Amino acid sequence: MAGDLRSAWAAIERVVPRGLLALTSLIVAAVTSPQQVGIYAWAMLGLTFLQSLTDQPVRQIAVNLVSSRNGRRFIRRYVLWSSVGGALFMLCVVGVLSLTLSFDDWVWTSTALLPLAAVPCFTCLSTADMARLQLAGHWRYVSGARAVAAVVALVGGVPVAVLSRSVLGASVTLLVAETAFWLLVRRSVQTRRDVVTTVRGQEARSAFKSMQAYSLLAWIQGQADRVLIGGFAGTVALGLYSVAGSIGRSAGDSIAAAQASVLRVDLTNVGRDQSKIRSVVGRHVRSGMLLNAAAAAPVLGVSFIVLAPILGPSWAEALQIVPVIVIASIPSALSWCAAPVHIHLDRSRRALWAPIAGLMVAPLIALAAFSSLQLAAWAVLGREIVVALTQLLLMQKAAPWREAAIMGALIVVSSACCVALGV
Repeated sequence: MAGDLRSAWAAIERVVPRGLLALTSLIVAAVTSPQQVGIYAWAMLGLTFLQSLTDQPVRQIAVNLVSSRNGRRFIRRYVLWSSVGGALFMLCVVGVLSLTLSFDDWVWTSTALLPLAAVPCFTCLSTADMARLQLAGHWRYVSGARAVAAVVALVGGVPVAVLSRSVLGASVTLLVAETAFWLLVRRSVQTRRDVVTTVRGQEARSAFKSMQAYSLLAWIQGQADRVLIGGFAGTVALGLYSVAGSIGRSAGDSIAAAQASVLRVDLTNVGRDQSKIRSVVGRHVRSGMLLNAAAAAPVLGVSFIVLAPILGPSWAEALQIVPVIVIASIPSALSWCAAPVHIHLDRSRRALWAPIAGLMVAPLIALAAFSSLQLAAWAVLGREIVVALTQLLLMQKAAPWREAAIMGALIVVSSACCVALGV
């Protein structure tokens, strides 16, 4: 299958769950308030933190694990402890959030967030099966399974959100989506004969620990601003910021993650020649830029033409910063593609410096939020640029500097347009 077609299917596979989360957040925002969305955002912070320790590091190395006996044994153990531990962790998160509310709100909020406790189980169950399908080239089926799961989830979750007028609909939607996707990929793996591919293996535990540290730091770098904004600027500010992030970054981050997924597979067929690696990485970064440019216009159009009248004036401040958040997803395309390169070259620990550099900017984002969310959005863009530049330096001879220069010019032009329009 052609690389660009695989990238398109991989983008769909990534866009669908993020788009589902964004759409669900918007539906909940329309029927509830920034306060309730903020509470749900706190719960999602807990879930994404958990995934940074479990799902994300395994996804980074799954394509190398599923073809070896040691790797498959590791994944079976991972599914067991991640399912049980993840459920217990999310129950603790729900409990802690409930303690901050009145008794009536405590009962209702606990019930609304409870389905999130089962999400880690079905997320980790689908990881190995999805990696097998991707290695065998079934990108189209994986993206189709995501789309079908999203439709099923919306059919089940949206009525719950509208009828309950709470975040229960969002929790149910996420759980149904992960459950349906696991059932679809499991069935496909059981019925296909070409889902085992021999690739270069690696020691499972060592690789997992390296990528776990990287994913945890990446989560801290990416979410520290939300934690600080929620802790110091308040739950309402966190709700506004989270909705803006869901609208502005869902498409861009999904495209970047998709490019990284295809790149991981492509690198298994490339040796240690860094010029060849640079060529492969550059091709994926270029594809990411094109897909990002194609997605930006619809995102902005939907934000200001469709969502503004639906959400009303209480969400105006969130929608105003969406253009800057969209620009912030441009440098993240390069950052996402750097991690597979570090793994391929057996220098995963070197990648840790990039999220550390981004983490240093998080307090500035929170301080900016005290003044306005608009200023905070520009600080987010600055953080993503810092992370991308750090990754370029760490990639050394494999760094795609030509594509980075094009990306920099695109950021400058886009930012100038935003300033000219008063964003």
